[in-house]
Amino acid sequence: MLSLSILIPFYNSSDYLLRLLKSIYKAYSKDIIDYEIIVCIDSMFDTPLSISTLLNNSFNHEFISKIIIIKNKENLGVAKSRNELYFKSNKEYLIFIDQDDEIRNDFFLKVNSIYDKTRFDFLLNNALIVESQTGLKHKYYYQKPSLNIKDL
Repeated sequence: MLSLSILIPFYNSSDYLLRLLKSIYKAYSKDIIDYEIIVCIDSMFDTPLSISTLLNNSFNHEFISKIIIIKNKENLGVAKSRNELYFKSNKEYLIFIDQDDEIRNDFFLKVNSIYDKTRFDFLLNNALIVESQTGLKHKYYYQKPSLNIKDL
């Protein structure tokens, strides 16, 4: 079974965080992954209590019990918040998701399918890879974006 820490740096936008958590909730399948969600609050305005209240009003106890909330003592920025998340994680694999992102309903099924076939060490998902020596940029997509002019 895939063991996964879902790591979310959070700064000042509970609406985005709630949307992301709802997408994780919809995509989750308890038969295929063992997971924890760790949210790192990097804002002086939000508190673990305010986030807990938001969660209690939106999700069931089983889902909430998988969520760990930590708070930086001072604003550290997103990179250092990711480091804090890394040090708090307890699972074999990590996924960093920004608070304003969402995941597809089939995300965990697809990741688990790839894991079952390859036992990967590292998996990229929608990334811009920049070669350090040449500066060449390569777009990598889990799924190609489908936005077109009609969508705007």
